Amino acid sequence: MIRLFVLALVGGFSFMFGSIFNNGNANDSDREKVVQRTVLTVLEQVHFDPVKLDDAVSDEVFDSFLKSIDGRKRFFTKEDISALEVYRHSLDDQANQGSLEFFDKANALLESRIEKVQDLYREILDQSFDFSIEESFEFDPDKKDYPADEVEQKAAWRKMLKYDVLDELEGILKKQEKNLASEDEAIAEEAKANQKTLAEYEVEAREAVRATYDKWYKNFKKVRRSDRFESYLNSFAHIFDPHSDYFNPKEKSDFDINMSGKLEGIGARLSTDGDLTKIVSIVPGGPVWKNKVIEVNDYILSVQQEGEEPLDIFGMRIDDVVSKIRGDKGTIVTLKIKKKDGSIVDVELERDVVNIEESFAKSVILDLKGTIDRIGYIHLPKFYSSFDGPEGTSCAADVAKEIKKLKANKVNGIILDLRSNGGGSLKDVVDMSGLFIEEGPIVQVKPRDRKPFIYRDEDKGVQYEGPLIVMVNSFSASASEILAAAVQDYERAVIVGSQTFGKGTVQRF
Repeated sequence: MIRLFVLALVGGFSFMFGSIFNNGNANDSDREKVVQRTVLTVLEQVHFDPVKLDDAVSDEVFDSFLKSIDGRKRFFTKEDISALEVYRHSLDDQANQGSLEFFDKANALLESRIEKVQDLYREILDQSFDFSIEESFEFDPDKKDYPADEVEQKAAWRKMLKYDVLDELEGILKKQEKNLASEDEAIAEEAKANQKTLAEYEVEAREAVRATYDKWYKNFKKVRRSDRFESYLNSFAHIFDPHSDYFNPKEKSDFDINMSGKLEGIGARLSTDGDLTKIVSIVPGGPVWKNKVIEVNDYILSVQQEGEEPLDIFGMRIDDVVSKIRGDKGTIVTLKIKKKDGSIVDVELERDVVNIEESFAKSVILDLKGTIDRIGYIHLPKFYSSFDGPEGTSCAADVAKEIKKLKANKVNGIILDLRSNGGGSLKDVVDMSGLFIEEGPIVQVKPRDRKPFIYRDEDKGVQYEGPLIVMVNSFSASASEILAAAVQDYERAVIVGSQTFGKGTVQRF
């Protein structure tokens, strides 16, 4: 079964397809073909200005996809590109036929090159560099071509690594020089005692660069076929417009969390630290915060679902770890935690709805004698909404509550801060604009093959009639620009800040 979720949101143009097959026997390739065909069908049917798939589109997709998987031209050679060139003008035909022949070939070729290049950089870093030879290396991938063959590829990697080692060596020597000249006698004496020859420092620099590349390579090899498939789909989607994107289920989940400001989980933000998963912050009010055992900088070693065996997450991708830890409200998850003191404890947590408070509207009263006399200030980071009806979050409803509180405190004016607010719910921007005007049109949207639809404030009531400033900057977009334009047109507010750039599209999800 294929489900399409269509929401009126201000922003780009995005898609997510959930349960592609209920048939558990379908393989990944079959699923990918269905997703590809569905994405392109939806784009053709509902995009405002659909693009006809032809050889010109195929040409753009070919270049875009190769750039997305090897943008710095570190892996493919001209020989590889020549082998793929036969598909340059047939990707439109493959898409219409439900074929992934080019994608399969490019992905397999890249996988083989990735393995070879790891051996290559290690071999190069085993040897010292001759810095007396003057050489040059072009870092800008747009100004250089793919290496002709494996010999030229090795030469390009050698120059790049030589530069990295030279840069590292310079840093080591400068630090040593600084320590030798230190006024702290202990630091200066230690530096003198540990002084090495230039050759020894060069070895140290090569080892540091090797460690950096090993870490980078380890993360790079975690990129899956599914990740590259999404890049392939987006190479098609971006032909329609820069903001058309395919969302996988994880991205769809993250989008819902971002839009609603809430999630069901444990209330902790995670990051990767080498092969370990680290707690980087704790959301106030969430299960972790209430538990009081887990702290920032603790590590998660394993995740255990209720009734199952613990799952070791060493070396696991962070998005996979997050998917294991998130879950429905009321369910139990047990985490094996390594504390900062080295001790290891098992912590049982009941998942709950976690509100990400920094996403929500907040207000304060600014009262500085001789400068500002009781001015209400409302900060709105985004136009959030969970689209769950009365039980869901709504930034328009929250701003109305903040206005009510400020009016009860008899403020002399209100500042609504929309700086760096990238937009969000179209319904909420219409409702929020209506808090400041009696009634009337707020924005019109022109659907494909239909007359423009006018979104109006139908409520004749006005929540706030007093002096109003709306603050914007160059990062205020979409819904922010709609609200600012509406209150300006109705002469209800003074707009303060830098230039915004105009709203052009409404997102259907």
